[in-house]
Formats: sequence, C-alpha cells, structure tokens
Amino acid sequence: MKRQRLRFKLLALFLFGLIALLAVYGGYSVLTNGSRWFASTHNTRLRDEKQRVTAGDILDRDGAVLAMTSGDGTRLYAEDLFTRKAMVHVVGDTSGRVRNAVETFQSAYLYGFQASIWERIGDLLHNTDRKGDTVQLTVSASLSKALADSFSQKLGEDPRGAAVVMNWKTGEVLALVSLPAFDPTVDNGTVPDGAYLNRATEALYAPGTAFSPVTWAASLSQDHSASPAARLRNTSEAFGLNENFLFRDLVVANAVYPTGNPSDSQLALLQQGSGGILVTPMHMCIITASIANDGVMMEPRMLLKVTTSTGKTRLDFSSRIEKICVDPSVSLSLQSRMREAAASLPALQNALYQTPVGAWTGAGENCAWFIGFLQNTNSPYAICVMTENGDENAAASIGANSIAWLLEHPISLP
Repeated sequence: MKRQRLRFKLLALFLFGLIALLAVYGGYSVLTNGSRWFASTHNTRLRDEKQRVTAGDILDRDGAVLAMTSGDGTRLYAEDLFTRKAMVHVVGDTSGRVRNAVETFQSAYLYGFQASIWERIGDLLHNTDRKGDTVQLTVSASLSKALADSFSQKLGEDPRGAAVVMNWKTGEVLALVSLPAFDPTVDNGTVPDGAYLNRATEALYAPGTAFSPVTWAASLSQDHSASPAARLRNTSEAFGLNENFLFRDLVVANAVYPTGNPSDSQLALLQQGSGGILVTPMHMCIITASIANDGVMMEPRMLLKVTTSTGKTRLDFSSRIEKICVDPSVSLSLQSRMREAAASLPALQNALYQTPVGAWTGAGENCAWFIGFLQNTNSPYAICVMTENGDENAAASIGANSIAWLLEHPISLP
C-alpha cells in the first residue's frame, strides 16, 4: 500500500511539473510570438474588431503624426508626401501590403486589445466610442526623409536599396528606409515594382567584403583548437547568423551561414562574405552596433511609448541585451580597424573632425554596402546603407550624409 501511494505521489509530481512546464512555455510563446500571431491575416477576431474600434494614432519619436483616423473613419497618413513614402515600410498601410509594419504588427495596441476590463467598462458606462492606443515609435521621420532624399540624389529617379540607423547603446531603431517606396494613400496601379518589399528587414543579400569585420573577429578568436573554417562559422553565428531572432517590435529575416565542411576554395569565398552568406541590411546594422557597443548586441526596439486614449502610459521604452557576440578586447580591435578605414574614406573627412567615426565599405553580388558608427556615448549611432546598384561610392556618400545629419540634429535618449 505504501509503495502504491508513493507511486501516486510521484505521478502527481510528474503531472504537476508537466503542467508547470507547459504554462512556462505558453507564457514564453505568447511573449515572443504574441504580436506575430495577433497580426496574422487569419485572426478573424482582429478583422471584426477593426469595424468597431477607432484605430489609435502612430507618432514618430518627436511626436509628428504618421497615421491617424479622421472623424469619418478614414485612415490618414503624414501630410507630406515625401515623409509618407520614407516611412511607409515602418508604418505600413490599411491593406497590409507591407508585411509586419506597425499598422499590422502593433494591432493589439492600435485597436485597443490591450485595454483592461476596467477601461472597457468605463467606455460602456460613459457611452464613449472605443479608441485604440497611441503608439509612439523610436524612429525619426526627419532622419528617414533625409535618408530617402540622399538615395535619390546619389542614385537618380529609381533608387533601390535600404538604410538603417540604430542607437548602439539602447537598441532604438532611429531610421528604417526601404526603396523603392510608395504612397500608402494610392491604389495598386501606381506603385513601383517591388515597392511592397521591406528591403531593410525582409530581403537577403550577400554582404561581400562588408562582412570583413566578422572575418577579422574570427581571426582574433581565442579558440585556437578550432579550424579556420570552424572559427569563422562560430563567430558568424555569434553575431546572429543562422539564428531565429524573436524581437518584440519587428520581424527580421533569418541570416544564413552555409552549413557543412567547406573546401579551401569555398572557405575563401566565405571569408570574403560570399559563398552563400546572406544577411538583411537590418542585421548588418545590428552587427555594426554590436561592434561599437564592445561586443554587446542590444535588441532592436521600435516602440518608444504607448498611451491610452485617456493619456495614461501603457508601455514605456525599455532596452534589453540580446546576446554577447564577442569579447570586448576583440570588439576594441575591430573598432580601431574601422576607425582607420574611415580615415581613408573621402566622404567622411568632415565628420572625422567632430567625433570618432568607424566605417567600412564593401560590395556583394549586385549590391554595395556602407557600415559605420559614431564612437561617442553622446552620439551612439550605428548605420548601414545598402544599394542594389553595386556602387560603393554612392553607399559611402549616403552613409556620410546620414552621419552629417545626425551630428547636426542630435537625437535625445529616452
């Protein structure tokens, strides 16, 4: 009898542990995937709720209105055409043509699903129409517009590429521009080919020689027992390649580093950032930010603040360390090499007099890159520019223009 009771107790403990494990996993899944599930086109509850709730406003970090709902229910976007186009891949549109933009990815806030039961009861008691939360973003509309203008100046009427600017200390995404862009207020017939694709977060490109800082980091690795091939792969994966990032505010396509044992010729290609290596411009900016931040990768954030329709704060900005990529000593060496490289780039000469700058340019297959950072805790900016035409000088010039804009218009920390 005692043995049977013991078995029952052990079984009960096992079942309790299993339930607890499922609860923890469920909570983790909701925390990491909640926005993705909620924004899905298969969410019929969201579609129904959109008919009954006035969508909240979307603001940039300075309070400029990027999206709002008029009295007749029409969704309106920034008044300035060039701002609308520069911000469309961040903000999105009512039809969801840009995947995982704020209009869809932050639907839970914009359509009031995060409201408490007491807030909903209050709306019923006061007979007020339900309105979603106001979402304020970390991005600067002015910086985004300046970047888009710079692409047009350097690449002509049909520029194609992407640019990302981050605060390497906090992880704030200060600008995310993808070109070609489109006006979210127009119909499909006047949209340029490929304009719905967010090249900054969705499109994968070969980094080519812009991958050199990662290759340098691999050469500085202390794991002397590993082969040259293993060290490069391990370092690449330390910087997030082959990793499924589950960021809270945005979706980034998984970067790829080829698996298997490469031949000598294949390894040579991998060391040059080709041979099957693929990354997004967003990921290249994250890598650059990690180097500037002494090897610490911060989670990229796009939500600065969320407030209710009555003005109460529902969410405040918070930063989070995503991972440690490399030892600080390795990162310091990379910073030094990139500062030396920046000193030889004619486009950056004016910026060098004002604050230390690190940079690197490179070319992949049918694309060119500029990556750089400002080595200043008061101006902790990391930048990535990618152009699809393969012109390194154009990419460097756009990067230099963004640095000049940032030095002239410092962005305050949250």
